[in-house]
Amino acid sequence: MLKITVLDSGLEQKVMVEGKLTGPCVSELESAWNQARQAGGSHRIVVDLKGVTAIDLKGEAALETMIAEGAQLEVKGLYCGYVVGQLINRARMKPAHRHNHCGAGIADSSSNKKSG
Repeated sequence: MLKITVLDSGLEQKVMVEGKLTGPCVSELESAWNQARQAGGSHRIVVDLKGVTAIDLKGEAALETMIAEGAQLEVKGLYCGYVVGQLINRARMKPAHRHNHCGAGIADSSSNKKSG
């Protein structure tokens, strides 16, 4: 099961993801991402993965695409941080259409460190 909540603070759109990012549920995240991009204009879009309990290959592929399109990801914990870090590295290796106003990166809430 997957729960997605989109919050708009005026400065950024936050897509909060909770549960398992696997199988057919991945299309829900892709849809929320596309809607946030359309509604966000020049606002930064943050995908909050702190509530995610599992990610399969389809979920990884969707996140990799979002990273290539400028998503800022927030994670919690070493394992999730490692997985997302690998996705960021893979996304940067692929040619992609990037938005100049968005910087893909990762924020780990457990250490408050940010890299990108």
